[in-house]
Amino acid sequence: PTGAAKIKGSITWQMQQDVDKRELWSALTPAGRKQDCIGYLPVEVEDAAVVTGDPANTQDYLTCSYEFQVPDAAFRLGTKLLVPGIDDFSAAIQLPIQAQRRHPVRWHYARSVQSDVTYTLPPGATIAALPEATTLKGPEGITFQAHWLRTDKDNEVRLRGQLLVDKPGLAPEDIEATRNFISAMRSYLNSGIEVQVGP
Repeated sequence: PTGAAKIKGSITWQMQQDVDKRELWSALTPAGRKQDCIGYLPVEVEDAAVVTGDPANTQDYLTCSYEFQVPDAAFRLGTKLLVPGIDDFSAAIQLPIQAQRRHPVRWHYARSVQSDVTYTLPPGATIAALPEATTLKGPEGITFQAHWLRTDKDNEVRLRGQLLVDKPGLAPEDIEATRNFISAMRSYLNSGIEVQVGP
């Protein structure tokens, strides 16, 4: 196995993000909505099969389902592959680049991102154990939960996660703690799962 993989998943926008995304997609063609969705993918892909929700349907939150192939979804470690988790979350928390800041960071509204990604593993691959679920807490109102789970197919696993930012911004004294929160979230995702692919 080379580390190439097929990845499929979905992103759901909620609360005010859903309102803004619905307004944007209402003004876009189906092709434009697809391109907007591709822009949210955490890896660069030349082409992806994308299905976007209907902005006229107000009964459900807007979603974007995607499927694509990448050559480096996993990294070879001897007889194992390290499969990191897809990060659909970090982009939702926009922080200033300055190390020190005297003024609050304002996002205008709270936000929530849900992600459900399925990984199709190489034939014959085995997973001894899945990582434990995690719950991370940042400054008040910011939480991240994620867990890996098996499907009914031997060569598939899923990563489900949710980031909740239940506040419209950050006080200056919370910025460094939020950076640490994002770092811990990325660390959990990057640690991924180890897949046995050799004897």
